[in-house]
Amino acid sequence: MRKWSLILVLIVGLVGLYGVAQAKVSGPCANCHTMHYSQSPWPSEWPSSSPSGVSGPYKALTTSDCVGCHSGSSATKAGGTIPVVNMTTKPTGTGPEKSLAGGNFYWVATNGGNDSTKGHNVKYLAAVDSNLNYDPPGWDPNATSGFTFGQVAGGAANWGSNQLTCAGTYGCHGDHSQADDFAAIYGSHHTDDSVLKAATLDETAQGTSVGTSYRFLAGIHGIEDSDWEYSATDGTTDHNEYKGASSNQDYADKTTISYLCAECHGYFHSEIGGTSHPWLRHPTDIVLPAAGEYQYYNGNTTGGGSASDYSIVAPVGMATLSSRSTATPGTSDAIVLCISCHRAHGSEYPDLLRWDYSTMEAGGGAGNVGCFICHTQKD
Repeated sequence: MRKWSLILVLIVGLVGLYGVAQAKVSGPCANCHTMHYSQSPWPSEWPSSSPSGVSGPYKALTTSDCVGCHSGSSATKAGGTIPVVNMTTKPTGTGPEKSLAGGNFYWVATNGGNDSTKGHNVKYLAAVDSNLNYDPPGWDPNATSGFTFGQVAGGAANWGSNQLTCAGTYGCHGDHSQADDFAAIYGSHHTDDSVLKAATLDETAQGTSVGTSYRFLAGIHGIEDSDWEYSATDGTTDHNEYKGASSNQDYADKTTISYLCAECHGYFHSEIGGTSHPWLRHPTDIVLPAAGEYQYYNGNTTGGGSASDYSIVAPVGMATLSSRSTATPGTSDAIVLCISCHRAHGSEYPDLLRWDYSTMEAGGGAGNVGCFICHTQKD
């Protein structure tokens, strides 16, 4: 009995240790993998081939590619464990069909809106932008501010005829030194990502691998919301948190979400000509001022740099990550970001904006919406 008791203790101990290591993906293996790619019929959520038109078998024994795994008719699938960023039906503002925090490729995809102004033209999802061709807006292969804009680790000198991909050398996610999407994120879905979660946050451990980087964006820091902001509301802690850095126009801080954008878009919105004003383009990586109209961010009536309810419509970043329900203009937890105005994947509005820019009318009395969430006295 003593021997069996000892074995039982060891088994329980091992189970306990396993439970501590929270894997990024949980649930049935069959949600993502198949051993021989011979199953028929496939589960209803999995087509026999990806919406990208690329047929299997797929690498890493997966049931589909990036596009197939993250496509569907609702915001999530596989019991809410997989985010959908390419809707097969038009997303709506509420309900299971709403877009998640990063937006949706629906409006730019060839099987949806097919509008190049409303999303990133990712290979297999959308055609190459007929106006921009392969180079991203703001792309500058000759930029010399401590790094070469564009796939830093991959060292790509220019885009040539390489279209944007989901991951890898010409993609946003994963290891930029890997040209292949699968190789770029290999193993990341099963990495312990607790350092990215609000309850177990450890920013010092973020970015050490693709799996410990915010949204598999290599080196980028942040706090990942458990349901990708599906249930997020203003004034709560139920939302993503984005890393920002004030006065980061030279992008010396490579852990911010704006730096991620700059890898392809260069100094598109950085301050030009030192500290001179006015700005030539809308600023990023600056603190929202605690004076003038900005002190009333998101409808705050007190002003003067007091805490305002955090806005998921016009989110601001923070220099030191924490889970919060407020943002305070004039401090390092109210930093203007690229994604303060844009969604990463796409939106129903031109330029991937979070709101309809064409309806922003100074003095129009629209209230606390769109641009006027920050520019409160312009309405």
